[in-house]
Amino acid sequence: MVRYCAQEKAGFLTNKNHLGNALGLGLISTLTLGSLLSIFAQQLSLIIFKTSVYYPLFYYLAFCASLIVLYQILIALFNGLNELVKLIVCKSLASLLLLFSSLLLIKIYGLTGGLIALVTMPSLAAFFALGFITKISQFKWSWLKPCFNWHTYKDFLPYWLMSVVTLVSTPLMLILIRLHIANVDGWETAGLWEASWRIAELYLLVITTALTTYYVPKLSQAPNLTTEIKIVYEVLRWAILFASTLALGMYFCRDFLIKLLFTDHFAIVSNFLLFQLLGSVIKIIAWVFSYYLVVKQKTKLFLISEIFFGITFYLTSCYFFDQFGLIGLSYAYFINYLIY
Repeated sequence: MVRYCAQEKAGFLTNKNHLGNALGLGLISTLTLGSLLSIFAQQLSLIIFKTSVYYPLFYYLAFCASLIVLYQILIALFNGLNELVKLIVCKSLASLLLLFSSLLLIKIYGLTGGLIALVTMPSLAAFFALGFITKISQFKWSWLKPCFNWHTYKDFLPYWLMSVVTLVSTPLMLILIRLHIANVDGWETAGLWEASWRIAELYLLVITTALTTYYVPKLSQAPNLTTEIKIVYEVLRWAILFASTLALGMYFCRDFLIKLLFTDHFAIVSNFLLFQLLGSVIKIIAWVFSYYLVVKQKTKLFLISEIFFGITFYLTSCYFFDQFGLIGLSYAYFINYLIY
């Protein structure tokens, strides 16, 4: 969606109404997904949470799915049209809404409240996005009319495949690794690894969000290969600089960050955070190239690399954990992304 909006703005494409067709495809997808979530709510709760207590959450998600997709489509529109102020303010308001609602609901209802906020609050952010889209010059309400053009859907198909594989493979590998740690050394150890993973991912989210806002539209509008390579090198330099600087700062402040984010029980995490942070820097470099594959629709190469290196990440994690303990997981993370 970001690519096609950016290209249409630059005049590279005839108007195929990608926004309307994205809304139409989103409507079909969410209705299908919502039906499945509602039908299999209890089974999904048992699989994911090991208890059927949380099955109402899947009803909430089914109900909110259409609004969540609408929000994501409008955010992509802001990005592609280079409406950066609207993009930043909208995402900031959505994050603040999720933060404060989570704190309130967790205080009142505990874990259940936190899960309800996580499922439902992103849907409310769609109303922020709707408010901002009306401020775009030349806006017409007809923009938001869902369209069902199967020829345009073919444009979306490669990106849908790449997104689905990434969304499924990454969490699946993390779940399998966590289960392996728990089976070998208990859930407490799995929680310690999860803490180190979250710390490393924390600053990656900041960098990738910032770079995506610039990188994807810029790359989409590149008229030739020479310009594309120039953009890739430019983003790569900044990505390495920012990632290395933040990783270095987080490493030296690791004890403070762990105390700030977790309890004293997690202090041991600082002992194996070095290679986790180094792996994150390498991951940023890999991210620059993988996004090139996505934007330029190198679907086959992207899918093969995602699946292959997802499997090798799981295998190396299990091997290094069995050999070296928790720090072995950081070794596996670093080595796998270095090869990638």
